[in-house]
Amino acid sequence: MLTCLMKPTRRTVLQASAIGFASSIVGVAGANENRQETTTEAGSGTTERDETTPFTVRATTLPEHGVVLTDAEGMTLYRFTEDEAGESTCYDDCAEAWPPLTVEESPTIPDGLPGEFATTEREDGSMQVTYDGTPLYSFARDEEPGDANGQGVGDVWFVVNPACPSEDETTEETTTGGNY
Repeated sequence: MLTCLMKPTRRTVLQASAIGFASSIVGVAGANENRQETTTEAGSGTTERDETTPFTVRATTLPEHGVVLTDAEGMTLYRFTEDEAGESTCYDDCAEAWPPLTVEESPTIPDGLPGEFATTEREDGSMQVTYDGTPLYSFARDEEPGDANGQGVGDVWFVVNPACPSEDETTEETTTGGNY
């Protein structure tokens, strides 16, 4: 089983570096005081974002994991491999340890961040942010921005690297003869 979410390869580290560079450019561009962001929402056009409104999700570089998704406070976001068809299966005690990333309105995302961001409705009616159809969570034992203590927990919780497809979409690389 190959997954760049658990063990970044040289290729994914290079991809992550490129995304990190692009994210830093977006961050610098966002420093203009009079600028409004236009953020693409999955399936519904755009939303105007005032520069005082923090992004719901952003990309952050962590030394051990490359570029990962974080919330507005810089806390690492995770995916749960037991979630099914874009729906959360993490409730009760699970949701206490792995709080879902929820929003009241559509998530705001920096320009240039790859992937599709949307929401899915939880059993309690709250709206959980999804990345490429995968619900996003934080980890209660991450105490400071940049912590990634949940990486690999139970072999079902993983940081989300926007440069990599989900584990289900990742396949072993094979060569077919030829230099492409």
